[in-house]
Amino acid sequence: MPDFSSLTERQREIYDFIRGKIENRGYGPTVREIGLGFGIKSPNGVMCHLKALEKKGLIKREGFSARAIQLLDVRPESGGLPFLVRVAAGSPTQSVA
Repeated sequence: MPDFSSLTERQREIYDFIRGKIENRGYGPTVREIGLGFGIKSPNGVMCHLKALEKKGLIKREGFSARAIQLLDVRPESGGLPFLVRVAAGSPTQSVA
């Protein structure tokens, strides 16, 4: 689990904003959306916060794509891999989804 104690108050607010957008709509906010949400007029100001969150291991940014922010403390759901189960009346069988 990441250490949130090293975050500034603003970094924590921005992290929570990003998390909320990802959880509510399935993808992250743009730099512009973050700027509008916090009254940061310069995209560079937003980038400084994102770089700090990335350096502290809370997010990962994929290149220069607008919505390419991933939370690193979130584990993706199972990719649907089959698993074996033991049934009392027989041998292990493959589960069917």
